Amino acid sequence: IKKYEIKAYNYLGISYLYEDKYNEALEYFEKAINADVDKKEPLSYRYLAITYIRMNDFEKAIECYEKNIEIYDDSYDYEQIAILLYEQKRYKESVEVYTKKTKLDDNECSNIDLYIWVGKCNAGLESENTALKYYTKAIKEAKMIGLVSNKAYIEVAKMYMDIMKYDIAAKFFRQIKSKDVMTIENKIDYAYCCINAKSFVEAQNLIDNILIEINKISDKHIELLARKYYLLGYVYWVQGNYVKSNEYLEKVFKSNKCQTCKYKECHKALALKGLILEKTGDNSTAIKCMEDALKITPGVSRYIHEYNRMVDKYKH
Repeated sequence: IKKYEIKAYNYLGISYLYEDKYNEALEYFEKAINADVDKKEPLSYRYLAITYIRMNDFEKAIECYEKNIEIYDDSYDYEQIAILLYEQKRYKESVEVYTKKTKLDDNECSNIDLYIWVGKCNAGLESENTALKYYTKAIKEAKMIGLVSNKAYIEVAKMYMDIMKYDIAAKFFRQIKSKDVMTIENKIDYAYCCINAKSFVEAQNLIDNILIEINKISDKHIELLARKYYLLGYVYWVQGNYVKSNEYLEKVFKSNKCQTCKYKECHKALALKGLILEKTGDNSTAIKCMEDALKITPGVSRYIHEYNRMVDKYKH
């Protein structure tokens, strides 16, 4: 029976976590960690970390990942700490932790990944020239070993999109050799850049394929519905159909959280709501939505740029 003990505690903890019953979730993840069995599971500390993130206790979350590192020395946990620090606008610490991750990985792409991460953190600081320098290093180093750094091209494209240089952003998206490495969200970004760069046929082809891909997400997968609704909301916003976009965002706010999301509220949906409200003329509420998104993840460069742009445009 004991060998199933940890799994049972983890499953109970996960159930409580996604019902927003955080104290109960903590209790069962701690039971899993303290279970008297020979083989522990790395998931216990990881879910405990997510529970603390939902409770806005980021230091405790980091401690959980660090405890997992002591036991398993897994680069995944370093990466999760680095992501959390980045999202909380603690860029210098994030780079320090990501450096440890790449040293542990110790493969031919380690330096490339580190350059991309340093670039991403500099983009968060709105130091686009420094960010581009590191992205370029990643691209060059990849070429030296016969690879294409698709991740670097994606991050460069996103950076130019954030500063509204859509034609350059689209150019970098086009250089991605394997479109399989792009998330659906990356592809929607690409379509948006194409529209703003007046490449309308290319944008429509992308949107047609994106909708096919989104509709493959089954409505039966309750845990993925929030993400599906968000993606549909984003596509319709890109197309200028703000009524339809808002309908899907309201579904996001009403649905159960996506199981891939660490935060209590969907910061992506809040930011997109702000963009919809701006397009429909409610500028003060648009700014408030972007502020709310930044309260959850203050380090995300896109929200920083959009918030500053709105404030500069509407508060003077």
